[in-house]
Amino acid sequence: MKLVSIVVPVYKCQDSLRPLHDRVKEIFGHIETAFELIFVDDGGDQRTWETIREIVDADKRVKGLRLSRNFGQHPAIMAGIRASNGDAVLVMDCDLQDPVEMIPTFLAALSDADIVCSQRSVSGDSYWRRFQNQVYAKLISWVTGNKINLRLGSFTAINRNVANEYGKFTEPDHHFLYILKWLGYKTEVINIERSPRMHGKSSYRLVDRLKHAARGALFFSSRIIGIVSLVGLLVVFCGLVLLGLILVQSLGGSPVSGWLSVMSSIIVFSGLNIVLSAVIGLYIVKTYEKSKNRPLYVISEEI
Repeated sequence: MKLVSIVVPVYKCQDSLRPLHDRVKEIFGHIETAFELIFVDDGGDQRTWETIREIVDADKRVKGLRLSRNFGQHPAIMAGIRASNGDAVLVMDCDLQDPVEMIPTFLAALSDADIVCSQRSVSGDSYWRRFQNQVYAKLISWVTGNKINLRLGSFTAINRNVANEYGKFTEPDHHFLYILKWLGYKTEVINIERSPRMHGKSSYRLVDRLKHAARGALFFSSRIIGIVSLVGLLVVFCGLVLLGLILVQSLGGSPVSGWLSVMSSIIVFSGLNIVLSAVIGLYIVKTYEKSKNRPLYVISEEI
């Protein structure tokens, strides 16, 4: 392995960049492998780009890509991988939580695998966080028909062949780990302990997790339409049973509230129609976005 590319998407985490650079230099100073460090500024502030520029000026093994605006973590990863030249590519976060000291272990594992993923420990998570992750994982796995491991992190090593195939994807709303799973290459998982966040705070909120869930459901298959259709059939069946009971009660002379039965039916079927229309519309929107053939990101400056 002559050259290793390290891709680091950056969003408002400039205080961690110099320590990260120092730790990478120290690690590669003990292994006989060259490296290139690629910082991808995902629409951060001017201070972030100035910090990257200063690091590049001091070390020619470092590259900087500045996106024209915030396109998101995964388009930033795509930009970095496409710009990489290494025989292997490492993707890691910029917040110093990923154990840089594990890089040699990940590179060694690439000799027997095409993809090496990190699996984060749950020892530092709260009970509520662990419960939320379990429910979330089971739900997404059921909806997509693919087993999803939410403990897998973006700290990942891939060989050149995988990097080239990954770079071919042009879907506007994609996820790094979902694509790697879809590619189907031989994968090895290594357990890691993440360090506490030293600077800033995570930009991922509940809404971002829900977006990831939708990406997974829409990326892997159209199974969600089938699931909603089955739910729709179930609601229709329950509605028919209810109407049958109302008819039986009417024939038996029991008083039936006609207004209540009619309104209940309208509400149920109107809601069902809205859900079905929304799901179908979501797939149509994705097809429309893909048909516009817009770039996944725009690089405004490269150093």
